[in-house]
Amino acid sequence: MKIINTFIRVLLILIFSHSYCNAQKNNTRHIADSLWTKDIFLNKISPKGDWVFFDELDNRMERKYKLLNAQKNIDFEFNEIRKPEFTETQFIYLNNKKDLTIKDLKQLKDYKYANCQSYLLNSTNTVIAINYKESAVLINLDNYSVIAKFNGYVNNWNPISNIFSLTTNEEGSDYLKLIQLKNNDIDIIFSKPVIDLNWQEWADNGESLFFSEKDLFTNYNIYSKKSIEKAMNNSFDTSTLNLQKPVDGKFVYFNQKINNSHSNQNMMEVWEGADKWIFPRKNEYEKNEKFNFLYQWNIENNQIKELTDTAYSSYITNPILNNSIVYNKLQYEPEFFEFPFSDLYLKTHDDNSQTLIAQHIYTKEGNFNFSVKGNYIVYFDQKDWWLYHIKTKTKRNLTQNIQDKFFSEWVDGATLKLPYSRFGPIWSDDEKFLMIYSQYDIWLFNTENNSTEKITNSGDTKTRYRIFNDFNLVASGGSINPKDYIYLKVSYENHSSSWATWKKGKGLKLHDKLKGNIDYFFYQNNQIYFKLSKFNLSPIIYNYNLQNNLRVVYETNKELKNLHVKDEELVYYDVPINNERLKGALLYPINYNPDKKYPLIVSVYEQNSESAKLFDPPSFSNYTGFNILNLLSKEYFILLPDIVYLKNNPGKAATLSLEVALDKVFENKSIDKNRVGLIGHSFGGYQTGFVITQSNYFKTAVIGSTTIDLVTYYHDISWSMKKEQMWRIENQQFRMSPDFYKFKEEYINNTTLYHLDKIKIPVLIWTGKEDDNANWYQNTYLYTGLRRLNKPVKMLLFNKEGHSVVTPVNQKLLTIEIENWFDKYLK
Repeated sequence: MKIINTFIRVLLILIFSHSYCNAQKNNTRHIADSLWTKDIFLNKISPKGDWVFFDELDNRMERKYKLLNAQKNIDFEFNEIRKPEFTETQFIYLNNKKDLTIKDLKQLKDYKYANCQSYLLNSTNTVIAINYKESAVLINLDNYSVIAKFNGYVNNWNPISNIFSLTTNEEGSDYLKLIQLKNNDIDIIFSKPVIDLNWQEWADNGESLFFSEKDLFTNYNIYSKKSIEKAMNNSFDTSTLNLQKPVDGKFVYFNQKINNSHSNQNMMEVWEGADKWIFPRKNEYEKNEKFNFLYQWNIENNQIKELTDTAYSSYITNPILNNSIVYNKLQYEPEFFEFPFSDLYLKTHDDNSQTLIAQHIYTKEGNFNFSVKGNYIVYFDQKDWWLYHIKTKTKRNLTQNIQDKFFSEWVDGATLKLPYSRFGPIWSDDEKFLMIYSQYDIWLFNTENNSTEKITNSGDTKTRYRIFNDFNLVASGGSINPKDYIYLKVSYENHSSSWATWKKGKGLKLHDKLKGNIDYFFYQNNQIYFKLSKFNLSPIIYNYNLQNNLRVVYETNKELKNLHVKDEELVYYDVPINNERLKGALLYPINYNPDKKYPLIVSVYEQNSESAKLFDPPSFSNYTGFNILNLLSKEYFILLPDIVYLKNNPGKAATLSLEVALDKVFENKSIDKNRVGLIGHSFGGYQTGFVITQSNYFKTAVIGSTTIDLVTYYHDISWSMKKEQMWRIENQQFRMSPDFYKFKEEYINNTTLYHLDKIKIPVLIWTGKEDDNANWYQNTYLYTGLRRLNKPVKMLLFNKEGHSVVTPVNQKLLTIEIENWFDKYLK
């Protein structure tokens, strides 16, 4: 059977290659007409590390799911799947028909349960509760025997014991019960009639269950077997409360919106010039935050306390030590940044006292937070990370005396200084250490003796080290154990990557360097899985074990190898702005012949050479209509250049960067310098539009969803974000000085609209008519201006599309239009 399958694969590859070559000759078949895998996403690995679960997305945006045993070469495929979970020996999932399957990974046998509403595993993954429409059943996962059946619904398991909550109806009344499971016997340890039960949650330590019903809070302690109830007054609507998960059973935190008599209920909007924010943003803030107060129910004294008010309505709660960081987003407004600046205060819940922590802190998520156990607050101020000790109310600057750079002016395109640890520092679970990123390295800070250690050493190689899955780790409130190995992603300047292990006392160990970008890194029980890909390397899943065995366990788009897509050539060029040395990724045509001359397409957007690390298959499903492999198959060179930035001169900087890059690229004699096209979307569209008013290097251009007039855009509004657009120009990608009225000449000089008469080439424009990121009508300024000047121009407007095109039929239309445009003017 294996021999037959191998023969079929080889035959299909030969057929594809022959068909593709003939299609190229006859020009009858587009490479994107074939079915290609677009990407794979590793989701979970089993506790023993022998099974991996992932999903695979194709270029028609259809998804399939796979379960793979890397050691035994066993795999299963699923068309649909929901809530997948591993136990030691099972893989459990629901399908869209609500059928539950328990796949025994030892027996390779399925146990199916039809028409299920949901399922829940106990804390040890040995018992599963299956909920049906009006009943529930407990299954022993050791032998699949039925332990018990109930008329009711299992809500949740205790996090540390075999106790679960069950809601049931008896003689017309609803009851909440707590049932303890002992050696397959059940014992009802708590039962209470309830009315309009709407929320229930176990404390993290498993000591108590908190639940709310109509006009009543209840906390039941499973050890004392006592209930504490709190009747809610008429000012609280328990059906709309936003409750937070209890930590230790001592406090329960919840939000409640209060009536705002000042909120706008009229047809007329009043926009006051003296308001801190414009009306839409102000209205949303008052509706969702300013009058949405935080409350605390103290279980011990059975009192409810209001913790926030309209003056300090923004907060991060620290339930472990019973305090919060509170701040007022309006304090320094209007300042015209993406996020407001605020003073941070530590609020002690016992006495409602407030202590100033820091002043004028940028409130972007990740810039400040509590440590994992709540004993510290870490925050970023100007260009340094600070540590605030809550008990002693003292603080120190962690990074000021270190000869390294912990901030970037250009993270996310912003002009203010933002940290490289964009999600915040990563803590050890004992709070003795925290890890902070510099530009390329990782630093370890000791909170006890104030020592520092650089655990990586990039030197002058521009090799970047980062902790794998750092976003998920920080977002989930997780931490690391310095006694265990920590896995680091290593990104080399030449677009290769690797991984490294670091352990306290053991140091850093680098592993194999691979051509491509490593992503989705999972490790369990000495088994490592990761995805490797780049623009010409279709996603591959690798498995690595402690025996230093690295092997491919799943490979997509094997046919791509037969197209012989060359690796990118990194081209370096010196731009006479700030003495910047930049690089661009030059991609070669498929079936490249050094004796031929080829047209070149330049795709521009910020530091675009990094895009060569990303795989995108031949496809018509493209958000911006640009597809690298599509165009390489049509015998184009593609250049992905980096752009230097110049304050108050984004247009000039882009023009100079591109011309210097092209002068370097033209040293390649296979590129026809008379057939060069330029394409850009969003800010890349701005760069494209402005450059073609200043440069004669290009024969045609494609501009998508962009800004043409900085003056009108500065005064416009993003209605979806409910903000003025001027923050983007002053403090984001456009890098202009505030404000327009002091720098009118600079704004006008860098506005494409005022230079349209200098454009000498055909221009294709496109945008979605619901785009208010760049305000779609900006693109019409370009169209009407060029049309009035009798310049060759064409505009594509997509109904019900925004900043990018998401509807498959429109994606295909846009992709074909762009490719046909380049074929018309560059071939």
